[in-house]
Amino acid sequence: MSGTSMACPQVSGIAALLHSAHPKWTPAAIRSALVTTTDTADHLGKPSMDGDAPAKFFAAGAGHVNPGRAIDPGLIYDIQVDEYSTHLCTIGYRNFEVFSITHRNVSCHDILQNNRGFTLNYPSISIIFRAGMTRKMIKRRVTNVGNPNSIYSVDIMAPEGVKVRVKPRLLIFKHVNQRLSYRVWFISRRRIGSKRMSFEEGQIDMVRCRKQRQESQESYFSHMGINEVKAISTVTTAAPNIHCLSSKLPIRNFTSHYKSMLEHKQLTGKDTLHPSIKKK
Repeated sequence: MSGTSMACPQVSGIAALLHSAHPKWTPAAIRSALVTTTDTADHLGKPSMDGDAPAKFFAAGAGHVNPGRAIDPGLIYDIQVDEYSTHLCTIGYRNFEVFSITHRNVSCHDILQNNRGFTLNYPSISIIFRAGMTRKMIKRRVTNVGNPNSIYSVDIMAPEGVKVRVKPRLLIFKHVNQRLSYRVWFISRRRIGSKRMSFEEGQIDMVRCRKQRQESQESYFSHMGINEVKAISTVTTAAPNIHCLSSKLPIRNFTSHYKSMLEHKQLTGKDTLHPSIKKK
């Protein structure tokens, strides 16, 4: 079975599981753990399908949730309470509208002056290149919830037609709950000459690899009764193994010939740029 009706109760249950394992995590931290550890392939290692074609992000979202990996995501993209007010101001909400949601008195004028270039620390990135725009920079902040001494390297799968640069390329953590930031530059390589909107996707993986001992135990049992089993000997073998933990940040790229949704409507008489984008 599939669809949001089935996904909602299952993801809610998994979120409750994460909260029980990490009671101090915020809702944003739980969301981050779910989003950055998903699977985009089925149990056979083949791409998830949407009918007869590989599923794109409009159909699959971040992917198939993986509770086992979400329990230990390594890194999380957390959001502080005040950042929600800043986000509302940056997307055009007025002071009284922010108050009606957050019950906090704010001055969006002051917030915007002090937070130029702010983007919400969300566990995915959406980039829109409108007419005349070729470059954009996004900042993200990660919190180490894994091993105290961890080094993460960057692995980039850039959207088609977009060059992606990340600095720094290494994130070196010294303790648990340490926060580090990085910047991502997106440079469009595509000439915007058609009056259509294109959609591409990619991702940034933060990868941590470490050597560990892979132990396997083989036990021999003897039956002492009908329902009783007793281990009489155990043999343990060990071999070196390299374990890699990956925390992925999905990228969504939208390239539009038009400077705004309003300009598109004025020129075409249509409310949306693409059938997959529905007006809410």
